[in-house]
Amino acid sequence: MTNDRQDFEQIARALTSQEGSKPISARVFGWEAFSTHNYWVYRLLRRDGIVSPVAAGTKDLSPDVTALAFMADVDQRRSFLLVLSSDSAMKNAPSVFLDSETHPLQPQGSGIWEATIPLSEDKAGFNTLFRVFYSFGFGAIL
Repeated sequence: MTNDRQDFEQIARALTSQEGSKPISARVFGWEAFSTHNYWVYRLLRRDGIVSPVAAGTKDLSPDVTALAFMADVDQRRSFLLVLSSDSAMKNAPSVFLDSETHPLQPQGSGIWEATIPLSEDKAGFNTLFRVFYSFGFGAIL
């Protein structure tokens, strides 16, 4: 985990190149979009071997969701959630934690969905961001 772009790039390079062996393929979906923001989070979901989907933050995500990217534009008071789905047919938006009427996922390309989330200080805004960060593994049970 890192909150520094250079650290993230260094870790990604280390994971994708092993001395004396074949490099590992690592795709960071949405990198071009979220790397330009000062505040962002990325998660590639692992579904195998999960003991507790609640603790892993994957309980509310449909099985087709393979990665999430979140970026915030604090000055504009808005944020964006990118959802990568293995369902490239795009017939139905993937099931995520957002209220579909308030923050609908919009198709962006084959298997890619996006929701715009206002950065508001009210209870609804707090609850939405809490659920977003829970899905990135930063949840808390009170």
